[in-house]
Amino acid sequence: MDNVEVFASGGANLIQNPDFELGVTGWAAQGNHEDSGLEVGQGYNNSTRCLHVRAIDRGDTGANRIRTTLKSALNPGQTATIRAKVRWLAGHPEILLRLKGNWLEAAGNILTARNLGTPGAANSRAKSDAGPAITGVNHSPVLPGANQTVAVVARVHDPDGLATLLLKYRVDPSTNLNVVTMATTAPACSAPRFPARRRARWSLFTSRLRTIFRPAL
Repeated sequence: MDNVEVFASGGANLIQNPDFELGVTGWAAQGNHEDSGLEVGQGYNNSTRCLHVRAIDRGDTGANRIRTTLKSALNPGQTATIRAKVRWLAGHPEILLRLKGNWLEAAGNILTARNLGTPGAANSRAKSDAGPAITGVNHSPVLPGANQTVAVVARVHDPDGLATLLLKYRVDPSTNLNVVTMATTAPACSAPRFPARRRARWSLFTSRLRTIFRPAL
């Protein structure tokens, strides 16, 4: 919130420190608004400062409010204006400005941006042929014994379908990779069992996929 104004018709602004360029001098955030504070570098029209309103519940005429005093009182029956520059960030998109006694107030919906996103639509990270999703990779047994065979399974999904799915493994410290083709049967992909080696050595594996590319029409 910035540039808070209260003025009689043709008169000067009666708000002290209306643009918060003096910080929050003259302003008091109370009750469920007490976390409100000064925001630097976010003021209206490139001004230096503004007030960041933070509230955990609705305000009222009692202790839950952000208040300041006028430089001078308005006369009874005067026509006056109350307004401010306000930008919505999050939470309830309405604000209420009012004078003590509630005889002058300005309420408004500050949700000016009605298009808040496009859930499910393609964004800047979209690719025409993204790689498949690989989840639930598992090998069994977790700690194979000497000469015990090992099975590897995974869940693989690609909307265009899978062409091939290869499993590459090596036995440490060897750098040579052995390649086996995984079976792509629902609900998971599995590889032919490959033998483990002597104890105190590790079998390491990785996978490589080739998908079917179907360009969008």
